[in-house]
Amino acid sequence: MEIASDARGDYDTNALLRMEQRRTRQLASQWRIITWSLFFLTAIVLLGLARHPWWHGHLAADVGTYHSRAQHFLTSGSWAGMEYDEYQPGALWYFVFTGLLVPNIQNYDAFLTATMLLNVALLCAHVAFFLQKEYRRAAPIFLLIVLGAGPFLLLRFELFVSLLVLLGWDCLRKNRPAAGALLLGLATGTKLYPVILLPLFFLELMRQRRWMDVGRAAIFWTIGFLAPLAFFISLGGSLAGFMESMRVHGLKPVGLEGFWGVVLTLIQKAAGIPLRVGAGYGIHGLTPDLPLVTDTVLNYFWILPVALLYGTILLLYRRRGYTDWGLPFLLLFAFVYFNKVMNPHYVWWMASILPLVSISWYRTSHRWFAAILMAAAFALAQYDYPVYYDAFLAWYYGSSADSFYFWIIAIRDLLLLSILGSALVRMVRISRTTVAA
Repeated sequence: MEIASDARGDYDTNALLRMEQRRTRQLASQWRIITWSLFFLTAIVLLGLARHPWWHGHLAADVGTYHSRAQHFLTSGSWAGMEYDEYQPGALWYFVFTGLLVPNIQNYDAFLTATMLLNVALLCAHVAFFLQKEYRRAAPIFLLIVLGAGPFLLLRFELFVSLLVLLGWDCLRKNRPAAGALLLGLATGTKLYPVILLPLFFLELMRQRRWMDVGRAAIFWTIGFLAPLAFFISLGGSLAGFMESMRVHGLKPVGLEGFWGVVLTLIQKAAGIPLRVGAGYGIHGLTPDLPLVTDTVLNYFWILPVALLYGTILLLYRRRGYTDWGLPFLLLFAFVYFNKVMNPHYVWWMASILPLVSISWYRTSHRWFAAILMAAAFALAQYDYPVYYDAFLAWYYGSSADSFYFWIIAIRDLLLLSILGSALVRMVRISRTTVAA
């Protein structure tokens, strides 16, 4: 009787376990259905806004440049004679790939449509990434931020790079450093900003004394970074042109929408110093007339907060490890926020990681609050650019006395600063726990 009773107990336990597993699968399936439904709704909204005159006129201008680069290569079979700008070889090959999706590369409208649809596909890949079991709770937070970011995501190539960064860092967390380094190298060959994360990537491997993996990761990162450049040069591109593209950002004036633009404007207005505003290197910007505020200071000031943040991370996380999603989020945030130019697509670089940070660093209510703040910051930025960009510029150029649009962007920057401050506090608190990230 006792044996029969034990057997019946084991049967009941197994049955309950199977029921719980079935219930978990059902909930996961329902969650996927809800998330994909929200994705399709978000994609429809973004596609509609991307074609709306309030957004389309300004945002589609960049696509014209992408089209001209793809058209140049696909018609001549060479990069020789191309006009150089800020786009790196990885970006140029991305434009060519987009052009290959178009039956007639001479047709700009078809290229524009292909650009938007390719970005929808990349957005779909992001959602699939966030639907992994360990990240599933981040998926709706990601879609909220995407909705706030607006249609510029469909008219640029930020989604390609952010996907590479997410996959690359995820590989490091899952003990595949060579693959992660390759992906981060390719991302850096397309846009330079992921290089900010490279020291942290290798510090994690060195912390674990995985010296062979350090060497392999270095090789794979170099391959990822140099492969687009090597193909570019072998097909008529110029190394001097590549180096010139690296210099363009430093030649730009101070962006009106960023931290420096707001602070310098307030200081010069308070001191009665006229604003020198003009267009250059693809943006409208400010040339400051203040002592010690030189191009060198503005171009390299970001190094100070990033270096301080790296020092703090090394001090607080040497036992926990450096793979926590919050660390690349904060490093990119410090780099972008204190950079000379802070366009909305720069903000996407760290915003794409925020949903993953919120899982480990925030309780549920705080998690959504951080996402709402980021979405609101994006929405305010859209109000000034592109929707009312002419009115925003009119105040700077002195043709309007209405400073309302300036204060909109100042509030946006304060919202971003509050997210940065909150994340810094969370970083310190999390570092005091003993559970590894």
